[in-house]
Amino acid sequence: MTFKFWCTQVSRWAALSVLAFVAISLALAGPHAGSAFAQDDDTAEILAEVQKKLELSDEQTQQVGAAMGKYAKELEATLAKHENAEEPDGAAMIGDVKKVRDEYRKELQKILSKEQYEGYLAMVEAILLEMMSDVAEIRLMDIQPKCTLTDEQVAQLAPIMGKGMFDMVRLLFENADKKLTAPKKIKLGKAVKSIQSDMDKQINAVLTEEQQKAYAAYKEAQKG
Repeated sequence: MTFKFWCTQVSRWAALSVLAFVAISLALAGPHAGSAFAQDDDTAEILAEVQKKLELSDEQTQQVGAAMGKYAKELEATLAKHENAEEPDGAAMIGDVKKVRDEYRKELQKILSKEQYEGYLAMVEAILLEMMSDVAEIRLMDIQPKCTLTDEQVAQLAPIMGKGMFDMVRLLFENADKKLTAPKKIKLGKAVKSIQSDMDKQINAVLTEEQQKAYAAYKEAQKG
């Protein structure tokens, strides 16, 4: 399965939003992260928040900070390698990013208790969900006039769309670099449709009958 195939499967919004995983990874990568993604004050604040929420000891905080700095440098080097390639390969980039991420997670597991590590992953997921909700709000700016949505409806729809986009992007991120057999492609295709279906049901529950028709027309137009 190619990266292009997945981009078409999960929609252009979700495909672009996969970059959010990389952005968040760098944003949580500590005080040595590159200035393109974070500033020292911001990352120091993030590390302090991690220490507080996970109840890290001073020694653990130092170790996590060092691991974050190492992760940031390796991740930026990986991204730079692919950005400078004559023919960038999205699937290969995601595969290399995942390798760096997995090594970082192994290092964190050596530093943190099981409960602390699970808490860290929950923090990352919460930030990603918030980011996806922000992306959804941008999309809703285009949808709102076409479907005559009220501001209240937009506020209700943003987290619904954000969660659906998050689930699809996560599916994309975890599978974009894999060579899948036909049965697995079918299974994953069904998973994408299930996520879309669940999201649409929740969206339609917020809309009036006329708005539902307008939203269906909007989605159909997007396919072209």
